[in-house]
Amino acid sequence: MADIVGEPPDEAPLPTTSPSVPKPVGIGADNQVLIRSLAEQLVSEANAVLADRGELITLEDELVDGWLGFRLRYRDRCARVVTRFTRGRAMGRLLGDGMGTSQPRELTSPDEVETLLLLLLTDSDVAARRAG
Repeated sequence: MADIVGEPPDEAPLPTTSPSVPKPVGIGADNQVLIRSLAEQLVSEANAVLADRGELITLEDELVDGWLGFRLRYRDRCARVVTRFTRGRAMGRLLGDGMGTSQPRELTSPDEVETLLLLLLTDSDVAARRAG
């Protein structure tokens, strides 16, 4: 992660996503916890490099009745990963700058968190052009 943060590319790949589908609560909760844990680790690594430039990625938990989520922020960009629990089912969702879709989508695996962070670190104009 430190190498990526030191010199982010001009254009980052989009994280691999799939359509959001309801799943058992246990699986949805487990996926959210795995993604959140990896995000915390990668944000810590990235911030060790970014701090030298006076910048940071923030990770903010969002705990609301019926869903778990977190928000990643860097400069003027933001991404949210949330899982909503309703009627005995869980549904994950990825929201944020540069995602380029209005249909509910979720990360395909925790491994996509690194790609998501890379997208936040790249030039916001590039992400906006790709989303439009």
